[in-house]
Amino acid sequence: MNLGYRIVKADSSEHGILVRYWTDKVTEMDLATSFNEDGTVKVNADGYPLSTRTDVFMSIYETPAPSYEQIVKDIILRAPIDWLKLQESIVDVNVDTKLAELKEHVGDTGTFTLEDVEALRLESSQQAVANVNADITETVRIFDYANSDPKISSAFANLVIHAIHTGTTIPL
Repeated sequence: MNLGYRIVKADSSEHGILVRYWTDKVTEMDLATSFNEDGTVKVNADGYPLSTRTDVFMSIYETPAPSYEQIVKDIILRAPIDWLKLQESIVDVNVDTKLAELKEHVGDTGTFTLEDVEALRLESSQQAVANVNADITETVRIFDYANSDPKISSAFANLVIHAIHTGTTIPL
């Protein structure tokens, strides 16, 4: 999945920017929300859509504003990755997105309490911790194996050092 972004507008009165996101499969034009009477996308003078479903206003809380490089990092970190993945799935004819089972429940209602929400969040957090612990256990097992033989240990240490210097991950 390749993503793109555009800084659409900088608003000093709100101390923030309007940012737009898209992917190589779901383009800016696909995400457009303003249309001419003939159904074509309304575009600005530069040929880009006037607005899209992913236009997001990002407040910049630091004053003065951080560097452009830091703002780009924030843009990347705030990208609606899961939503864009979903949009790519929707346009993929090989993925079932019909929601057949849910359609029969349209109109259903229910209630829940704040305690219900907190319990589900706690359960989710506990599962995340369990997953991290499992990853740590596997990592320790691999380190133990790597330390079992000086040749393996040296090769593994070099791999870790290379990964740290290049910012890459080690597929374990």
